[in-house]
Amino acid sequence: MLYNIVKNISDEFIKEATASPQLLSDMAAMEKYMSESYSGRIFVELLQNADDCGSKHILVKNIGNDLLFANDGHPFTEKDVIAISRSGASSKERGESIGYRGIGFKSTSYLTDEIIIHSDDTSFSFSKSLCSNRLNLPTSNIPMIRIPLLVQVSNALNNLFTEVKEKGYNTIFLFKNAKISEFIDEIKSVDNGYFLFLKNVVSCSFELPSFTAQITLNRNTVSNVQYINFANEKSFSWLIYSSNECSIGFKYDNKEKCIIECKDEEQLFHSYLPTYDKVTFPVKINADFSTDPSRKHITYDKNTENSLTQIANLIVSIIQTALNGELSVEYKKIFSLFLNVSFFSRSNSFLRQQLKDIILNKCTIRLNNGYTIRISEYKIFPNWLEPAEINLLRKKSFFIHNCSLADEIYDNYEAVDQFISQYSQCTVSNEDLITLMEDKCLVESMTAETQSKILSRIVRSERFSSQSESSKRLDDVKVLTEKGILSIKEISSTGVSVNETVSKSLQNDIGNEGIKWLEKKTNIKAKQITSQSAPIQKTIEEKIITVKPHISKWRSAEQQCIEIEASFGNKATDVSKKNIGYDIESVTPTGETRLIEVKSIKNSGEFSITNNEYTAAHQYGDNYYICLMIQDDKKVRAVYIQNPLKNLSFEKRIRQWEWVCDNYSGNTFEFDY
Repeated sequence: MLYNIVKNISDEFIKEATASPQLLSDMAAMEKYMSESYSGRIFVELLQNADDCGSKHILVKNIGNDLLFANDGHPFTEKDVIAISRSGASSKERGESIGYRGIGFKSTSYLTDEIIIHSDDTSFSFSKSLCSNRLNLPTSNIPMIRIPLLVQVSNALNNLFTEVKEKGYNTIFLFKNAKISEFIDEIKSVDNGYFLFLKNVVSCSFELPSFTAQITLNRNTVSNVQYINFANEKSFSWLIYSSNECSIGFKYDNKEKCIIECKDEEQLFHSYLPTYDKVTFPVKINADFSTDPSRKHITYDKNTENSLTQIANLIVSIIQTALNGELSVEYKKIFSLFLNVSFFSRSNSFLRQQLKDIILNKCTIRLNNGYTIRISEYKIFPNWLEPAEINLLRKKSFFIHNCSLADEIYDNYEAVDQFISQYSQCTVSNEDLITLMEDKCLVESMTAETQSKILSRIVRSERFSSQSESSKRLDDVKVLTEKGILSIKEISSTGVSVNETVSKSLQNDIGNEGIKWLEKKTNIKAKQITSQSAPIQKTIEEKIITVKPHISKWRSAEQQCIEIEASFGNKATDVSKKNIGYDIESVTPTGETRLIEVKSIKNSGEFSITNNEYTAAHQYGDNYYICLMIQDDKKVRAVYIQNPLKNLSFEKRIRQWEWVCDNYSGNTFEFDY
C-alpha cells in the first residue's frame, strides 16, 4: 500500500537529513539551480512523466490560487516515490521512456513551496515549511522535493480529489499558492507538436484563468506510419513515419491530401518532446537525442550522431520507396521537401552529410530499359531545358525514354530530377543531343525554340572539339539537312512553307561564325525565304456567359480559376508548383482534359508566356488554354483562349525569352465577387 511505502521512505530520509544537515543544504542549493534552469519547461516535465506512466488523458486547472495537474496513468509505486525524491534515481530506461535522468520533476519547485500528491488513495506532500518544522532547520537550507511527508487533507480538498478521480484520473498533483500567471505564460506556447511523438497521451484539458483549451488527437497506425489528427485543427494533420525508435513527422494538408512543408516554427528536433532547435528540412524529426537538462537544446555527442544516422537511413528508405514508384501519392512532394535546406547547425550539417553518403552508396534507380543503376549514374538534363521540353523528350524520344524512370514516377512526384541532380554528376552529353537531333519524328514534334536551343548547344560544344567522335557524327545528321534546320523547310500537301524562327534564334545564339561552321558541317545554306504559312487567326468569337459561382476576391488567380471550372461542372486541380507549363488540370464531366495557364492582368493590358508555357501550348494544342483573369473592384472577367499558339499572334521580346501578346479575345465569363 502506498501509505506504508511513503511512511517508510519519509522516515529513512528524515534520518539521513538529521545525520547530514550540510548535505541537505547542498541539495537545496542544487534544487534552486535546477528549478531556474528548467524555468519555462515545467509543463514539459509534467507531460513527459504523465506519458511515461501510461496516461492517456491529462487535466490542468486552477483551484483558487492552487494549480492542479491530474493524469490517468498507473498510480505511484515505491520506485516512483524514490525517483522523484532522489536526484538521478529514476528507474526508467533510456529509449524506453522520455524521462530517465530523475531530476526533471524538481523543476516544479519553481512554481511553489508546497506540492500535495494524491495517488492510490494516499496523500503525501513535499513542503519546505513542514520539513523545516520537522527538522528544526531554516527553509533556505531545505530542498522542497526531497522528503515526502504523509498529510491529512481537509474535507474540501478530499472532496476535490474525489471529484477529479470520478472523471477517470488516478494521480493528482496540487501545487499550493502556485505562480499560475507564469505557468500560463509557458503553456500559451504549447501547440499540437508537443503531443505528436508521445506514446500514450491523447488529450489534455486546460481550465485556467484567461486560458481555456482542449487538445485532443486521434492516432491511426497503418504499417509503420501513424496518421495523427487533432480535433482543434481541421486543415492539417500529420503523418509520422517511424523506424528503429526514430521518426519523421510530415505535415499533411487534409484538403490537398498530400504532405507539405512545415512552417519555420514547426520544423523542430524532438527528443519525444520539442526542443528549440530547428531541422534543416521542413519536417519534424524525433529520436533519442541527447539534450541539455531542460530539454531546450540538442547536445551534440556520440548518441546524437547515432540518432542522426538513424534518421538519415529512414529518410533514404522513404526516398528509395518513392524512386521505386511504391510510395502513395500522398507523398508527391517528398523530393521537394528534401530539396529545401535551411538552418546550418552542427547537427544539421552532420545529418545532410550522412544523408548524402547513404544515398550515394545505397540508392538505386530502375530505368525503362530494365537496367538498375546507382543514383549517381542517372543522366540529368541541362538546366537550360524547361520541364515541358524535358517532358516532351521523354514522351517522344525512345532514346531518352529508355534512360529515364517510369513515367508514373515523374507524374506522381514533384521535383524528381531536381532532387537527383544533387547526387548525380552524369548529365545528358553533346553526343546525346546529336542522337536526339537524328530522330526526325522527334525534331518535327519540337517547337522552333527547342530546336534552336539544342542546335546552339551542339554548335558551341562541337566547334571547339572538331576531332571528337560526336563531331564526326554531326556530318551525318541527315535530319538537319532534310529538315533544312536553318530555314525549317516543311513539306506538306500545299508545297513548301518556311518558318524563320529557328534561323533567327540560331543567329542570335551562335552568331555568324557559328552559322558558317554549321553550314560547312551539314552542307546546307541558311536561306532567307519569305514565310508562306497560313496567317494566324487574329480573333475568335467572344461570348459573354453569365453564371454565378462564388468567386472569392482575395484568393489567388489560380484558385479563382478553379472556382470557375467547378461552376462549369469540371474537376480542377492546382498544379502550378510543378512548373510544367500550365497551372490548372481540369477534367470535364465527359472526360475531356483542359490544361490551363492562368494569367492575372490589368484591364486591356498585355500578357506574356514563358518558353516553358510556349512549349506546353505547342505540345498539347487544343487541350491547352490560357485563362486571363481581368479584375476590378466589383467583378472579375475570365477570358478563356483555346490553343493560343493557333489563335493568337505572339511577338518574341528579349526580356527573359518570353512570348508577348497584346491583342487577344476569347470566350469570356463575368462573375460578381
